[in-house]
Amino acid sequence: MTLDRTQALMQALNLLPRLISPLLLYCFVTNLAVLISPLFMMQVLDRVVPSGNHNTLVMLLLLALTALAVNAGIEYVRDLSLKRSGLWLEGRCLPVVLNLPKNTQIEGLRNMNLLTRFVGGPSAISYLNLFWLPLFLIALILIHPLYLCVVAGVTLLNVVIVRTTSSLTHSGLQSAEAFSQKSDVMRQKLEEVSNGFHMGQVRENISDQLITLQEQRRTGEESAAPGNAACHAAAGFLRMAGQLFALSLGAYLISRNQISAGAMIGASIISSKTIGILEGALPTWRAYVMAKTAFRGLQSIQALSLTTTEVQNLSGDLRCNNLIVPRGGGAPPRLERISFELEKGACLAIIGGAGAGKSTLLQALSGLDPTPIGSVLLDETDVRQLGSDARRSAIGYLPQLAPVIPGSIGQIICNFDQNATDDAILRAARAAKVHGMISALPQGYQTNLAENPHLLTFGQRQQLGLAAALFHQPRYLFLDEPNALLDKDGERRLCKILPELKEAGTTIVMVLHRAGIIGLADQVMVLDRGRIVDFGPRSQVLGRQNDASRQIRLPLRPTSLQDLNDWISGQFTRARDAGFSAKALMLGTELFNAACLNGPDDQAREALITFTFIDDENCTLQLREEGKTEADKHMPKIEAFLQHAYGAPPDFSPEELPLVLAAQIAEKLEVKNHADNSTFAARLNSDRFQVTDGKAH
Repeated sequence: MTLDRTQALMQALNLLPRLISPLLLYCFVTNLAVLISPLFMMQVLDRVVPSGNHNTLVMLLLLALTALAVNAGIEYVRDLSLKRSGLWLEGRCLPVVLNLPKNTQIEGLRNMNLLTRFVGGPSAISYLNLFWLPLFLIALILIHPLYLCVVAGVTLLNVVIVRTTSSLTHSGLQSAEAFSQKSDVMRQKLEEVSNGFHMGQVRENISDQLITLQEQRRTGEESAAPGNAACHAAAGFLRMAGQLFALSLGAYLISRNQISAGAMIGASIISSKTIGILEGALPTWRAYVMAKTAFRGLQSIQALSLTTTEVQNLSGDLRCNNLIVPRGGGAPPRLERISFELEKGACLAIIGGAGAGKSTLLQALSGLDPTPIGSVLLDETDVRQLGSDARRSAIGYLPQLAPVIPGSIGQIICNFDQNATDDAILRAARAAKVHGMISALPQGYQTNLAENPHLLTFGQRQQLGLAAALFHQPRYLFLDEPNALLDKDGERRLCKILPELKEAGTTIVMVLHRAGIIGLADQVMVLDRGRIVDFGPRSQVLGRQNDASRQIRLPLRPTSLQDLNDWISGQFTRARDAGFSAKALMLGTELFNAACLNGPDDQAREALITFTFIDDENCTLQLREEGKTEADKHMPKIEAFLQHAYGAPPDFSPEELPLVLAAQIAEKLEVKNHADNSTFAARLNSDRFQVTDGKAH
């Protein structure tokens, strides 16, 4: 289908120059019609007035009216032909341009608008009139050559005025245009904030910036306004002055018996028409040059579109060869020599730090933003050469934050497909496990999220975006942090969805920061600064990563607790380890607090924390600090208490309470001073300690 549309566009562009010949003929007739009034006046003044023959007057009037009627009919056909040509060309362009790659689509739309506006608007008529300018010049020469001097003088003054005005107003207009574009961006931000959270301060600040930009735009327009007004006034003056000069020249020539009174009137009308054509020649020529550039730009679409292929029934195999995404400016590339393979139904998790290139790689693999170097092969077909229909049916993509497009939930799920059936929408909703959520809404699938932006949470919107990605039952599914916005229930549903998709043969590639679903991956890729630093089976890669990330060095101060908790949470990658992870978090917090409270508080301190899994049910947590701790002196009292009671009596000091809680949580707790170092070591069993509502018991 893409190939047929592109061929239709190329045929339309090739036919476009053929319209020039008949349109030139139409314009020849309409330009000749300008001579009707001068010829009529010449005949009336030269024949009817001296002779007083009314029959001649009636005959001349009928002939002139007939000629004007014919001219009106030709103008109607000409204008209608141009308008229909523009609409016809737009109909051929739009489907092809909208299927262009993202980086060329905006340029394609711009070229289409420029060309169709030129063809279907008054600029085309003004351009065609330029070809018949010699007709009027010849007519003036036949009347008297001095009329050419009048036309040339007025035109020259007009050019001087336009050039002077342009130089005086250029900076103001350019500034106004720049501030206008910035205002549009700021207005869009204001709308996004208004439709999102009620962030009053942010909205007020953006509004203030928008007001400032509008004031600067108005300042630029006001600085250019006097020049533009003077230009229009001077142009009007010259236009009228040209007629007076032509009439004055005619009166002079009549007094010298060189022309008749009718010729004087005719020359005045023809001069005005000629000056008008010349006055509009400069903007008309600029419009023609821009339209010609747009025409060539649309012709280049053939090189982009004819290479696409509508491949049906892709298998699900994926191969990535030597992907490189340059950053420019001599900076390291965003992606550097990325190569790997996945079989049908495999699931790949891409992990790495912020700025590692994970989302860039995902967009390259999905064809959303193909790389300039290297290739991504989906079932031996380069993703850049897949036609729009093949991409739509074979590839599903879920961004980090699913956008809310104005429309009903049903329309969002089917990606606004006009031919979508209710059964297909329901199938996608059930595949994404959101049918129940949607059915619970007051209007169900007809709910408009743009009108009710706060009806669903961000996590629920993300699940809705997953349903949209699954609508066409894709063979390839690309997910950018699919669980980042999900709560525990949403993540559990996702853990059910992905295995079902894998079993159906869907190849899944997902970028992850949270480790809750990494256990579903068959392969894991670790990216760092655009390079693959590790790739292979999940257990092997995570084992190597865990060996390298079991230690962290943190300052001993309360603000480091969040970093410690995040690090401990990252050690647990299985969804079933949520309880074990919570116990480890509590143990780490109490050990950290004990170290902080039982050491000097008048100097900067730092601890090295080490985490080790003994097996699936046991782990150790060790905190080591340079310098001795007072905590070891409290341990005999705590150990004696734990042998006789369970709980924290009120006689424990603040320095002792974290040790009491840590000892209750841990299977074993030791605090030692050795030389100039202190060590807090605890062993934890997943069944040793239960947690309810975040409290130990």
